[in-house]
Amino acid sequence: MSMFLHELRQALRGIVARPGFSALVVGVLGAGLGCVIFMLALLDGFEIRPLPFAHPEELYETYLAKGDLGEFSLVSDQDLLQIRAHLANVAEVAGAARGMVNLNDLDRPEYYSGAHVSANLFGVLGVKPILGRDFLAADERPGAPAVALISYTLWQDRYGGDPGVIGRRVRIDANPATVIGVMPRDFSFPRQERLWVASTLATAAKADQYRYWTVLRRQAQASQAQLESAFQSWFDDAAKAQPDRFGDYHPSVQPLAYMLLTRATRSLFRIKLAAVVMVLLIACANAANLMFTRLLGRSQELAIRAALGAGRRRLVMHLFAQSMILSLCGFGVALVLAQLGLRWQAMTELEDEWSFRWLHFDIDATVVALALGAALFTAFVSGVLPALYAARATPADGLRDAGARTAGSQIFARVSRVLVVGEIALSCALVLCVGTLILGIRANERTDIGIDTAHLLTAIVRLPTRAYPTGAEQLRLYERVRERLLDETDVEAASLGMALPGTDYNEEHDVLPDGQAPAPGELPQTTYAAVDDGFLAAFGVTLQEGRFFDARDRADGARVAVVDRNFAERYGGGDGHSVIGRQFRLDPRDPAGAKVSVIGVMAPLALYGPGEVPQPSMLVPLRQAPFPTHYNP
Repeated sequence: MSMFLHELRQALRGIVARPGFSALVVGVLGAGLGCVIFMLALLDGFEIRPLPFAHPEELYETYLAKGDLGEFSLVSDQDLLQIRAHLANVAEVAGAARGMVNLNDLDRPEYYSGAHVSANLFGVLGVKPILGRDFLAADERPGAPAVALISYTLWQDRYGGDPGVIGRRVRIDANPATVIGVMPRDFSFPRQERLWVASTLATAAKADQYRYWTVLRRQAQASQAQLESAFQSWFDDAAKAQPDRFGDYHPSVQPLAYMLLTRATRSLFRIKLAAVVMVLLIACANAANLMFTRLLGRSQELAIRAALGAGRRRLVMHLFAQSMILSLCGFGVALVLAQLGLRWQAMTELEDEWSFRWLHFDIDATVVALALGAALFTAFVSGVLPALYAARATPADGLRDAGARTAGSQIFARVSRVLVVGEIALSCALVLCVGTLILGIRANERTDIGIDTAHLLTAIVRLPTRAYPTGAEQLRLYERVRERLLDETDVEAASLGMALPGTDYNEEHDVLPDGQAPAPGELPQTTYAAVDDGFLAAFGVTLQEGRFFDARDRADGARVAVVDRNFAERYGGGDGHSVIGRQFRLDPRDPAGAKVSVIGVMAPLALYGPGEVPQPSMLVPLRQAPFPTHYNP
């Protein structure tokens, strides 16, 4: 041990004596290790670290999936109550419907991300308010007074941490409600919600306002197989009762941890980890080459030490000690770089409304242990080859003329070439992977979505259904807003609609020409949006045939539609016949499915997000399809 400590001191003196070379090696290793530590911390936050709830292994989520595309369907009030009944012996079931809510008190109305939840949601998660009380079963019964829980952040920002907020009367979406509790710091669920309202789950059939994402806690004596069987039983009964609604779906149960990372996303994270490991290997090869270069310059020094009695073991120990010190210094630099990266990641996550506020990306003991192992591996890889070279060299080799081509220098040259070839191969593979990813991102960014985005501004407005209970009332308010906008001198055109091109928030409908019977299996689909008469002018879309919507298309008139060129080519018959004047049924398996007549054809329009499978698009007049709007996950 004393010998090793002595060699550590000697190696440290040598490192300090050559600051330029040492800084270069530390920088190379620090960059490689920093990437690995950053990725390990992300994996720890997303996948390794358990969910911040009591007994997270008992928590599951359920949903209905459609086909192989992973399209999800959320459940209604009635569905949630029925699922509770079917799973009563194996799990406790809760529901949450995400939404944006207006909170009005203090003469300062504000718009927050919130959720309408079943009363048992936080009990299922095992989370309790830090102030006030949780929801009770009585709070979700029809006719119960509205009550709400607020987040710690909302409590601090809006109410200054005043304990008197408990019992405060507020208005949520124009409905009177009472604040009954404050949730713990950094807690939010499902994602970035700051306000939770107890849903009154209807026991009788009604027009459901919300669609719930379900979360459940498996009972200790039940297995996942029993859980899946019970959920399948509910689905079978529901599909028999409503085949038109559930016919194309299949039920799925999976651990709640998958809400963070789906199977596909887990695979992507592992690919990213493999990429940063390649970066680390490149860094190790670079460091080893630098160590070899430095070793060649120290050949005479090492030869003299060997001639004075230093054995091969001691020479190897000296060089490995130097490599270990450099790697540990690189480890320190890597920790700083990774911490900066994690801070950036945390800020990015908080800005995204779809992220999970309770996620934390820290360099904890697990990450430090794994990263330290990576640092020692780096020290071994970058130091063992130079050390082995030094051990094979003889004093006579080192004392010869530096210009002579000795066997040792030939060995060095061969090993160096192998390292260089390895670096180039790894670098090329990494560049190809990153290049492919960048090209994919660039391709998505350059996707033609069919609109002119220059000088285009968009906004989302959601109205409380208590103040505006019908679509017609909402539409009248929207039209007044549009008129006010058009009065502004800086506004050239304005449009209202229930969808936005280039996003994945738009509707999809099965579609068939009128008179064509639906065949078994999946039906062709079209993306669908209800817009006003100013859509073409506001978004810069070209009308190619027929006409667009105008005052003739009244709410009580014949239902019409304008389709894009992709739709016209698919359903125009391919024989030069125009699609204008033809009638189509939306959701043809539904006896109440709408029938529309095509009055115009526009340029191709993407009513779907970048990277999604292209589909034909259809627009209908907003006057003929107004409906109360709700925002769900």
